[in-house]
Amino acid sequence: MDLKLRKFAKFVDKTFIEGGKKAKEPVLLVSVAAVIENPWAGKGFVEDLKPEILDLAPQLGDLLVTELTKEIGSGDKILDATVEKLSLKRVASTLEIANVALSSEFT
Repeated sequence: MDLKLRKFAKFVDKTFIEGGKKAKEPVLLVSVAAVIENPWAGKGFVEDLKPEILDLAPQLGDLLVTELTKEIGSGDKILDATVEKLSLKRVASTLEIANVALSSEFT
């Protein structure tokens, strides 16, 4: 199944001074998002969403990770930032929100 990309957004935030203190290096926060065509639109109730999700997820991951890497500079920096900033609970919450979005029928 082909990923039908409708929209792509990227947000880059660089903080140079926080709380009156200058950072040694700018603090970089990058987020990316993609809006894809709903693969279940018009199909009515779909019992098992997993096959389409597993098919589209690698394509979506390739797109989003490539864009993150362009802004941040390397996969190592992404991993370092993720380990430092995210807790497992926050990741689980994000995945839960993504699951709700994927299981909702938007046309």
